[in-house]
Amino acid sequence: MKQVTGSNNPSVPQRVSIQQPLDGHSFSASALPEAAPDEGIVCELLTAKTLLVPAEEFDPQAAGALLAAAGMAPDATESAVWSEPEGEAVGVMAFDRTAIEALRTRYADALHFATPLLGRFEPSVPAVLLDKRGGILYIKVYDRSLRLAEVVPAASEEDLLYVMESLNRVYALRSYEAQPAGTFSASERKLLRRYFKRVRS
Repeated sequence: MKQVTGSNNPSVPQRVSIQQPLDGHSFSASALPEAAPDEGIVCELLTAKTLLVPAEEFDPQAAGALLAAAGMAPDATESAVWSEPEGEAVGVMAFDRTAIEALRTRYADALHFATPLLGRFEPSVPAVLLDKRGGILYIKVYDRSLRLAEVVPAASEEDLLYVMESLNRVYALRSYEAQPAGTFSASERKLLRRYFKRVRS
């Protein structure tokens, strides 16, 4: 991160989010900037095939194998990509190969990848971050330290109910604060109140 001359505001890469197409058949770069700014461009990839790896143990050559070991192997149409280290972790993702090639062609060395799963989350109380992006749910469970960081498909309210039941069996959610973010509907927020004593608005 470099300092802009004559300003106290740091100059940071432009950030855009790209979701894996639900049907797996299309990708359009038309909504993206034609060229990266001088500071670079960060493409936040929204895909359920995402995991965090300790930065000191990450080997780029093993990215695909790490996804496979977690049950998220890239299929024939996908490539394994990774973020820059953030904190002590690297985000590893499987994403549509055509989309990745189009991004690399357009932005070359200015391109960097990211995932919402890497975002800083250190609340002052035991809490569960539930960040819904379209049909994908990013989950972080924190109680004095990070206990879980996971991404799951959650296209419907039934999917969300299943995820909450599964989490509740492990973490007893009534002892946590829920911190929902993203695209939750009113009925989905109501569903969360069944499990958490406090749901932050």
